[in-house]
Amino acid sequence: MGEQLVMFETAKLAKEKGFNIKTQWVLYRGVSTVGYSSYKDNSDYLLQPTQSLLQKWLREIHNINIDIETLQKEKKIVYGYDLVYTIETLHVKSSKERFKTYEQALEDSLQEALRLTKE
Repeated sequence: MGEQLVMFETAKLAKEKGFNIKTQWVLYRGVSTVGYSSYKDNSDYLLQPTQSLLQKWLREIHNINIDIETLQKEKKIVYGYDLVYTIETLHVKSSKERFKTYEQALEDSLQEALRLTKE
């Protein structure tokens, strides 16, 4: 199983927040395509990182750590997350929503973390 690429909305937020690491995948008008060489720095193209690359960027550049939690709810496994970050003091923000998959929880946490960053 390969790494999960971020969704369009997450890629758009990442670009707005300054993510500019070359990736194998780009989104052209909302459709994934291979090849950074075809990327042009305009509004039609968005870099499409993997979830793990964007998570690493948030941790290293913005000091936001994402912790995915595995929980049990009504005899089923569900996922949540905590964002741990510093803005003058240490903060923890936990998800109120529960997700069916790890990847859904990670995608939501990436969007939430991006909203916390400054450009």
